[in-house]
Amino acid sequence: MAFDPATRTERPLPERIARQLRAEIDRGTYPAGVYLPSEKTLAETFGVAVNMLRQGLSILGAEGWVTPVNGKGTLVLDRPSPTHTITLDPADPWRGLSPMDEPHRHRQAAHARTAGLLGIEPREPLACVDQTAIHKETGVLVRTARALPFASFDGMQRYPDPFESREEIIKALREHCGTLRTALRVSASIPATDDREGLGLGLGAVLLQAHWITKTADGRGLLLETARVAAQNAEFAITHD
Repeated sequence: MAFDPATRTERPLPERIARQLRAEIDRGTYPAGVYLPSEKTLAETFGVAVNMLRQGLSILGAEGWVTPVNGKGTLVLDRPSPTHTITLDPADPWRGLSPMDEPHRHRQAAHARTAGLLGIEPREPLACVDQTAIHKETGVLVRTARALPFASFDGMQRYPDPFESREEIIKALREHCGTLRTALRVSASIPATDDREGLGLGLGAVLLQAHWITKTADGRGLLLETARVAAQNAEFAITHD
């Protein structure tokens, strides 16, 4: 079972393993009620260390795809539905959310995943705003984040405060760059420390992430906005209004 080309990204190795196994389960290679091959066999098949394979399995376990059974291996489950569904609006990342604290504004260099989503160079300077919110309809905690490359303002004579109003930023980008496009992607990941603390997550928890990527008509990444929830609490659905 070689890695699918779609998994060959900048994602951490355990997430790539989980994504590939998820795809195999979806395809029916490992239906509910059967056991996955042994950890040693899977690790050899993927060409990874056993500890990396176990981290990938822990992601699937936290998402409800599999469970370890003492003395038998890893059992594939009928995947339960999350308690809640949060509907995403491609035109408005924060629709239905109510902030719970003050936004954390900071600068940082783009790490590999953010750079890959925006199509920019790693380490490019970003203006970032992070905040915890509550989804008003369901009561689910959501971590929101905005990352704006300072280069998105290149050539502007006057530009808005990158840490303040989203509406002003979008208006300035549209006036300077013309037509904007938004790509919306959903993925799972292991939570970072800030997300673990902000959402009150324990060990083994998995995040479900929705990424809004605002681009120019020719595909240059300008703005990345993200909503994160605990995978066991909610799933994302995309509205087509």
